[in-house]
Amino acid sequence: EESGEQSTRMTLISMMKCSIGTGVLAIPHSYATGGIALMTVTLLFLAAWNVFSSLRLIGCEHLLTIEELRNYRQSTESPLAALARVAIGRYGAGLVEFVFFGLVF
Repeated sequence: EESGEQSTRMTLISMMKCSIGTGVLAIPHSYATGGIALMTVTLLFLAAWNVFSSLRLIGCEHLLTIEELRNYRQSTESPLAALARVAIGRYGAGLVEFVFFGLVF
């Protein structure tokens, strides 16, 4: 039975599918435009950069105290916004959320 409503989980999955699909469709054009060698090096660099950035962000979790983690899990704040709030204050967290919102569209 469909109610016509989507859960938060389904919304996130739809957004991820859209982002991944756009990237997958852009890769062949990038290879055609930039050449196989240059685009392979670029793609490997971007993959390494994503791994590095992800590991750095995961490593920053220790900056949040147990109380801050508990507050984060009970709020709608993103993990990066919680970290930004601790590191640079309330306005920094708002800026992070604004950028995330902008990146979705």
